[in-house]
Amino acid sequence: MLAAVLAFAAPAAMQGAVQASAAQLDSYAGQYREVAEPDIILSVFRDGEHLTVESARMPSVSLIPTSANDFTVDGGKVRYSFVTDGAGKVTSLKRILG
Repeated sequence: MLAAVLAFAAPAAMQGAVQASAAQLDSYAGQYREVAEPDIILSVFRDGEHLTVESARMPSVSLIPTSANDFTVDGGKVRYSFVTDGAGKVTSLKRILG
């Protein structure tokens, strides 16, 4: 599931400072549907040592890690946060604008 929420962008100095393991990147790969707009499906792919995201309305862009579950694109204007359950399984993806 994908939900748009308001949040602060990560400082530029933090972008790319976090490295995710191959297993962690693999766990994020998949398709996520936006709750507010169910016709929008974001596809997340592992491409070597990083992730990319794309949809029918958006070209493929690289995700830059800012923490274990958070990534940014477009200079921090858009962030993506993978939500996990108590067992660490990814349950949804939040797109954070702003």
